[in-house]
Parts: sequence; structure tokens; C-alpha cells
Amino acid sequence: MPSNTFTGIIDIYHLNTFSVASATAAGVTAVIHKASEGTSVKDSKYASRKSSAMAGGLLWGAFHLTNGAKPRKQLDNFLAVEDGSDPSILLALDWEKSNDGTIVDIDGIREFVQLFHDELGRYPVLYGGWTLRDSPEIVMGDKLLGNCPLWYQRYNWEPKALPVKTWPTYTLWQFADENRGFGSPPASVLPGADFNRFQGSAAELAKAWPFSKEGPAVKGRLQKILPRKYQVTASSLNVRKAPDINAQIKGALNRGDTVEGTKLSPAQDWVKVSSNGLKGWCAMRWLRPIVAGGTRGEPKWMPVARGEIGVKEVPGPGDNPRIIEYLQSTSLGSPDNENDETFWCSAFVNWCIEEVAMEGSNSAWARDWLDWGKKIINPVVGCRHCFLTRQRRTRRFFCREKEWAHLRARRQSA
Repeated sequence: MPSNTFTGIIDIYHLNTFSVASATAAGVTAVIHKASEGTSVKDSKYASRKSSAMAGGLLWGAFHLTNGAKPRKQLDNFLAVEDGSDPSILLALDWEKSNDGTIVDIDGIREFVQLFHDELGRYPVLYGGWTLRDSPEIVMGDKLLGNCPLWYQRYNWEPKALPVKTWPTYTLWQFADENRGFGSPPASVLPGADFNRFQGSAAELAKAWPFSKEGPAVKGRLQKILPRKYQVTASSLNVRKAPDINAQIKGALNRGDTVEGTKLSPAQDWVKVSSNGLKGWCAMRWLRPIVAGGTRGEPKWMPVARGEIGVKEVPGPGDNPRIIEYLQSTSLGSPDNENDETFWCSAFVNWCIEEVAMEGSNSAWARDWLDWGKKIINPVVGCRHCFLTRQRRTRRFFCREKEWAHLRARRQSA
């Protein structure tokens, strides 16, 4: 257990019982309360508890539980509950799966942080656990998110697997949930509350609260969204006046050309590009995001896979053309290769491998990777990891002798 840590910090929401007297008696000096979720949910107990807690001398904070909706609308909902005008109140974004089952991706949380800073002139505290440990951008270092004080979730005796290239250490550490343990009070003390640590005394916590960090806007924060450089993958790609297949053609690009994307269409299937004076709209399916080179020891296709982070199915009757492209990289026949609701994990792997001139399984069946590559004992970055969950509950890990196969190893369980 880290020494010199103060544990009198709880986070709660409306279903938890709470009183200033019981919190104070339990040694609590700081409370972080849920304020909102998504674009419309507002915590019914937030305002009254805020008033009584601050009147009782407790440090106060508010968090917003993010979901997959547009960050701008979520921020508006958060600020409708806690407007940020009181500089003594901690403001945090909770990055995990929401109650509606959706989750904002890495680019969405970066957009949210930037919008927050542009609106309030300070960076929010960022809460997360596996979302941080699973993100390659964060693991390798993220300048924008590194401005946010870290509220780290890891239920353990130690804050293991901290993404130290983005945050050398935590600001707050949620070490025990409502089930308690790891040195926290028993569940009968403030039932339902989660407990957190601060590296310092109660007096040092009060001095540092609310950990607000001001700084200049980081305009380059939306690398996945915009601006971003793309490479043309089609032999000839039309540049059109509007994001429509029937719009006027202004010119054409060749395979391998690099363009700068400056705007996305509402459906995110067209990109407004600029290249050597030629400006217009190109279909997203023929553009591949350019990402930084891979780290030492990982395969050359890993940057390709990393550039696809954020691709997801289109809600409703539409289909994401990028996923269709993945499916069509296999022998999967129509109509299954024209529907983004078709399972596309294996197709995605085939597509990534083909992008770097390697040959995959050519199959949309995950089990067809079982006889591909070379068996290894332990997972490593870049290995192809196949789960068999019906008749054979076994795992196999394969890689090529000189080139790693498939995606990075699955994250370790918490």
C-alpha cells in the first residue's frame, strides 16, 4: 500500500444514502457526486446534497458519466447541472461504459476534453480504468489528455498498470468500490460509496482541490476526427464539390497521394480534403488515416489497425462503408459482405494484413485463424488471439516467424 495517502474521499450518486454527519463521522472530507449522464440524464439528488455538503464544510466535486452521444450535447447537459462558475468545485468526466451500454471512443473523449477547456478555461479531471489501459494512444502518451488530472480506477492494493507515458502518477485513485476491501471501510460504512486515495494528507488535499489545470487550447487534439492526414487507397479518387456521389467533380487524386482532411460529412462517410490547391469532398472508404509509426517490436500493420480506432456500425438501416470494405477483403459472399451487422472481427484482421502486403486467412470466420501462423505460449503485442467458446474452451496464440499476426493481445483483466 502506498504510504502517505489520504482515503477520506468518496464518490456517490442518487441511489446511495448520504448525510453530512455520517460522512464526517466516517472521516470523509471530500465528496464527488454524479451530476449528469449523456445528453439528458440529470442526477435528482445533486443540487440538494451539494448545498448541504458545502455548508457542512466538505470539499465538493461533480462528475459526468459519458456515453456514445455527441460530446457537445453531453457538455451542455453537464453544465446545465453544474455550470463551472465556482472554482472550488472539482469537475470530472467519467470515461467508462454508460448505463445505456454505449461508450465514447478515444477521439470522442479528446473532443470532450477540448470542448470543456475551450468553454471553461480549465481541464477536467479524467476518470478511467480499463478505458485508459486499453488505449494505444494513451499508453504511448497523449499530450491533450495528459493535461487532465488523473482519477484512476483500479480495485487493488496498488494502482497497477498506470499509463505512465501520459500520467506519471495519479491525482486520485479509486481503489475500492461499493464491495470494499483493499483497506477501505467495511460496506456498512457509507453503504454504496466508492473510496478514493490522495497522495498526501487531508490538509494537502484541501490545498490542492479541485486540481484545476489551466492551459492554452490544444488545437491539434482531434487527430482521428480533424484535422488529419489521409492516404488515398483507390487508383483514382474523385474530388467532388459536395459530399454526394452525384456532386460535380472538381478533380482527382491518385493512389498514395496524401491529403489533409478538414471536415467530415454528418454521416462521417465523406471527408473534405485539401491537396496542392485542390479542395473538395472525397469518399471516406478510399482514404486511410495516416498514423504514427509503430513502436519497436510490433508488426508493420499495427499502425494501420490503430488508424481504424473508432470505426463502428451505423445505427439503423445504413451501413458503414469502411466495415463493408473489411468484409469484402475476405471470401465472404453477398449479401453478408454488404451489411455492417455481419460479424467483422476476422475481416478487419484480414484487411489490416492485406494493407501491408501480407496474406491472411481470407476468411470471415475467426476459427479459420487457428491453423494460421506459429503457435506461441504467451500473448505478445501483435499476436492473433482466438477464443473458442462453444465446443472447445481453449485459447491459442499464433504469430508468424518474422511478422506478428493479428491485433495486440487482449487487455489483462482488472
